[in-house]
Amino acid sequence: MRRSSALCAAILVLASGRAALAEDFPYRRDVTLSVGESVVLKGRRDNNCSTTDAPPWNHIGSGLPESGLGTFSDGGEGTVRSDTCGGTVAARGIRFTATGAGTETFDLFGDTITITVE
Repeated sequence: MRRSSALCAAILVLASGRAALAEDFPYRRDVTLSVGESVVLKGRRDNNCSTTDAPPWNHIGSGLPESGLGTFSDGGEGTVRSDTCGGTVAARGIRFTATGAGTETFDLFGDTITITVE
């Protein structure tokens, strides 16, 4: 009984450690939102290809484009699949919240994204 309790505890610790990085952030090329809505546009990995540590928001926020249609914010921790890193790595989500109507296309860390706000 003791052995199975220890095994269950170990599984819970491992599972809870991965829970923060369990979500794969999709890359959204074309997004349509209403004013007030928000969506995570993509995940940004660190250059060191860490599988456990997402880059801090303050490292990402300074590299974001200007937008007249909304604001960017921290989308939390998750994962992305990276060809450069050879698999799934930790990432920080980039959330966009729509504040005004129109359409914009911009580059977000090497990926082109078009946002339409209705």
